[in-house]
Amino acid sequence: MRPQAPCKNCPNHEPGCHGKCDKYKQFTEDHQAYLKEMAKYNGTRFYFESMARKRKNN
Repeated sequence: MRPQAPCKNCPNHEPGCHGKCDKYKQFTEDHQAYLKEMAKYNGTRFYFESMARKRKNN
């Protein structure tokens, strides 16, 4: 599941606060891991879809 940004309930809304916020740093790390996982999934999906197209065209 996609990580949710912690800013909604955060009391600190000053400009530049993300660099100091541990929750936001953790969110960024979790989001990067999520994107890597989705890239793997999409790459696999693309491979199988392209193979299905090749079989269909033959």
